[in-house]
Amino acid sequence: MNILPSSLLSQYIKAVELDGKPVSATFIDMETGRVQYWDSGNQVEATGKVCILLESKDEKVSLDPILSNELDKLLERAKQHMARMSPEDRRKMYEEQKQSFIRAFTTPCEHGVLDFEQCTKCRGV
Repeated sequence: MNILPSSLLSQYIKAVELDGKPVSATFIDMETGRVQYWDSGNQVEATGKVCILLESKDEKVSLDPILSNELDKLLERAKQHMARMSPEDRRKMYEEQKQSFIRAFTTPCEHGVLDFEQCTKCRGV
């Protein structure tokens, strides 16, 4: 399974780690562990152990790529949520996600780091 920013699942992704290091992933291939991510303003690609922290309004679940049972449940919930949305609500949600994604990669955080997910102060690390 591949996860892209346009994927329904992306709205539940809180954080991504590659070999234990936090990354700002833009593409994840769950079968091979191949990840594309931003590092110091450059997009790079690497392969390794991928861990994803998923977050919903109800619960937080930490997943290893091999353990897909929780992921399947979240995907089903996302599909059900999308099915209940009107076409206008879906268009609005996609536009909000698009604008958020653009802001995240074009606007520095309050500490001056272009990628806030790489800022140790923003991440509280």
